Amino acid sequence: MIGIQIALRDLRKFYGDTAIDDFGPNSLKTLREDFIQRNLARSTVNKQIGRILRMFRWGVSEMIVRPETLTALQSVPGLKAGRSKARETERIKPVAKEDVEAIRPFVSPIIMAMIDIQRLTGMRPGEVCNLRTIDIDRAEPVWAYKPPSHKLEHHDKDRVVYFGPQAQSVLESWLNTDSPEAFLFSPSAAERIRRQKMRAARKSKVQPSQVSRAKKDPQFQPGDRYTTTSYRRAIGKACLKAGIEKWHPNQLRHMAATNLRKDFGIEIARAVLGHTTVDMTEVYAEMDANKAREAMLKSG
Repeated sequence: MIGIQIALRDLRKFYGDTAIDDFGPNSLKTLREDFIQRNLARSTVNKQIGRILRMFRWGVSEMIVRPETLTALQSVPGLKAGRSKARETERIKPVAKEDVEAIRPFVSPIIMAMIDIQRLTGMRPGEVCNLRTIDIDRAEPVWAYKPPSHKLEHHDKDRVVYFGPQAQSVLESWLNTDSPEAFLFSPSAAERIRRQKMRAARKSKVQPSQVSRAKKDPQFQPGDRYTTTSYRRAIGKACLKAGIEKWHPNQLRHMAATNLRKDFGIEIARAVLGHTTVDMTEVYAEMDANKAREAMLKSG
């Protein structure tokens, strides 16, 4: 949603006074060139242009935009790797196991649980941030989690994450059967745990005036769930404390993918990670589900 807002903001900034059917391929290229000059990565530039094209496609469906306007805009090809002035991003590499262990002493138990869940299951950062007890089916030996929303839902595809024994042992400490709709991992719970650890580590008796030093009306209050940004930031801070190069949550997904491909093959890795194409048959999807369950029973 934020990406769409930014793309349309830039469109209005440069062409807000232009009649919609007067916005043609040259206008789109000019806008794209501005993205490049602002040092946006090639993949980001292509995404932003794609979002603008989707707006025009919606306009055609609502009879606001002439079909030939959209056709003309779609004639502008996306930027190809190594064939434009746009900045190329480095390929995301899996995080090394030793780098994961290096930050363990410097993150809260909640962040470490999120990290462990991701590396065991290959979940996306947003998926682990949104985990709730109510969404986890624990009826079978391999637990199943269906995210309420996911990136392929507009293709009418299901996304199922499987939790094997190792992931289950991590999750069990955080399941909330009293409030099943609450997010499992929250900054407010992390702050509560931090304060409890500080009190337990005190050597002197707590004075009455120090029973609660919390501000009555703090300007900032921990939220009810981690966002991908706050999750990434927590890992980054821990990396600095550990004296290692920063890594980010997406590298945990790549770590899981690498391990799954090594142990079970590329098709199993694709099934577990949810890398399906829009034209997969229902039979093949069911076969993927069985393979994914078997793999996570052994490795997750």
